[in-house]
Amino acid sequence: MFQTSPFKQNKKIVFNWNVNTYIRTALAFVFLLTTMIASAPQKVIVFDFKGINIGDKEAYLFSETLRTEILKTGKFAVFSNVEAGISDSISNVLLNSSSKVTAYDIANIVAFPVIVWGKTIKTDTSYLITTSFWVKAERTIKMDFYQKEQKGSFADVMNIIIPDILNKLIETKEKTETYERQDEFENIDNATEYGWFKIKGFEKDVKFYINGEYIPETKGKIKVPVGHHCVTVKSRENTRTEVVEISANDIIPIHTNMSDEPHIRFTTSFEGNFMLGNHNSFGACHSFGIVALNKHLLLGNFCKSLPVIEDSYFTGGSFAYMYNFNIKNIFLSAFGFAIGLWEEGVLKMNSVGFKQLNSFNYYFCGPKVRLQIGYKYVFLVNDIMLLFGNESPKVSYNQGISFIF
Repeated sequence: MFQTSPFKQNKKIVFNWNVNTYIRTALAFVFLLTTMIASAPQKVIVFDFKGINIGDKEAYLFSETLRTEILKTGKFAVFSNVEAGISDSISNVLLNSSSKVTAYDIANIVAFPVIVWGKTIKTDTSYLITTSFWVKAERTIKMDFYQKEQKGSFADVMNIIIPDILNKLIETKEKTETYERQDEFENIDNATEYGWFKIKGFEKDVKFYINGEYIPETKGKIKVPVGHHCVTVKSRENTRTEVVEISANDIIPIHTNMSDEPHIRFTTSFEGNFMLGNHNSFGACHSFGIVALNKHLLLGNFCKSLPVIEDSYFTGGSFAYMYNFNIKNIFLSAFGFAIGLWEEGVLKMNSVGFKQLNSFNYYFCGPKVRLQIGYKYVFLVNDIMLLFGNESPKVSYNQGISFIF
């Protein structure tokens, strides 16, 4: 019977052993490569946080501190938007948008597996930090959001909030595989609940900002995601910022006047009166009125002059409307028009050397200017009004002290 030679049998055994060795080696290599890839730090880009009502240095310090803490975990290779070569235009779109769809599109352009961006907002009494996360795996995309208001110094805020952001980032990364990309994208808008801010009583020179974004006065309603939002109202005199929480389908009004000052204030003043013209006189004047919305001055006054200068005296009163300009409650200027009637008695020297009433002249009020300087409640006042009548025009000049309360 034909038999295989021992040499050929040994050769076959050696061949089988070599094949098995190659397969085991290849599997081990693939396993090792997979392990190395899985354990390699994941690239993350942390955009410079947008600072609102804080300095650029503080906002940059917050961003750099967050990058450093993320790098310390050993799970990420951290880049700034500058290091990643991201243009300012793309950064601005991402930082100023609250839309998940916009963030999704920008994230695809940036092409980093993990993206972090947000805002650092300073209010009157605290800091509001908002942070968004975009994490992409092989088949999955997860977007998440973190927001917290914290009182204290900026250093204290960083020590408290940055570890929270770091934990949220790691948590979002770990949850990524539970979301399918198609489901996430198709339900992006449906998954977000919204409320509205409604602007009431737009006035000239007043500007509104929501989360640092300027809101044109043509917008009556502003749609925003539920949560906390930073609302800022700015006028020429002052600025007020507060954090407002909005729930699903809420409509929160934003009023023009967000100051603590009352809408109506009362004013009164005591003045010396100089009547200047072809006949001069001096006397006393008392004014009283109201200031509405810090801009509209309604003022009445009564004056009586004495024949101590030259040869006439005046008696009369007026009511004026003036538009008031208030510069930090220090300098007040008002311009307007007055209506009223003034009577002038002209005195003549008689034959025995005494002055006696000789004739009457009548005047009507005209343009009026009122200038005041002081602080909040007490002001030095200068008041000028033009009078027209059956004689040549006159100027009524008052000087004294006024009180606003």
